[in-house]
Amino acid sequence: GTVMTQLKVETTEVKTLPTSMGRATSQLYNGKLYMPQDNGNKLEIYDIETDTTEVKTLPNSMGRGTSQLYNGKIYMPQNGGTKLEIYDIATGTTEVKTLPNSMDRLSQLYNGKIYMPQHGGTTLEIYDIATGTTEVKTLPNSMGRGTSQLYNGKIYMPQNGGTKLEIYDIATGTTTTKTLPNSMGRVTSQLYNGKIYMPQNGGTTLEIYDIETDTTEVKTLPNKMERRTSQLY
Repeated sequence: GTVMTQLKVETTEVKTLPTSMGRATSQLYNGKLYMPQDNGNKLEIYDIETDTTEVKTLPNSMGRGTSQLYNGKIYMPQNGGTKLEIYDIATGTTEVKTLPNSMDRLSQLYNGKIYMPQHGGTTLEIYDIATGTTEVKTLPNSMGRGTSQLYNGKIYMPQNGGTKLEIYDIATGTTTTKTLPNSMGRVTSQLYNGKIYMPQNGGTTLEIYDIETDTTEVKTLPNKMERRTSQLY
């Protein structure tokens, strides 16, 4: 008989966005992709169905390294400042709040609050969406934080450029510090089945931290390269 081999064709379609700009964060909502400018004041809204892009102007020219989507609003804390922009998708308007600290921030959304650990310091801001108020906590380590994961009410923050792993318990407001086996850059991570996968930025190491057993398995990746983003499939 004849053996038929079916080839999977991999193709890439290229689109052109209207603005030449940095994009460090994005949100998907109702078939549209919202892309705020990093270090500028533009917001591109790409409509997937119509393949068109609308451009809005945000009130502040600022760094935006992270964002959160909650109840039809996009929360964009400033990297390197004190501003928090809240873009209302339904009305196309932006409200601006002032955060207590001028700093670079990551963010996680949990139970109507945005948790913003400092990149390169010890501060943790907790913004309550319902009340519009911010509580400030102190983390035990002054370190780079380029990525974080939320799991069972705890925020896991691996160090970018070191060996520390901070685990912030939201319920108790306390932080535990673990030691990872490699001193390396970590700017992206993935959570899967209770394990955090941390590929090295600028090297060949992949650490796999098992939350339940508190152990880390180390793999070697084939290429020494920068890894700033990753996807789970």
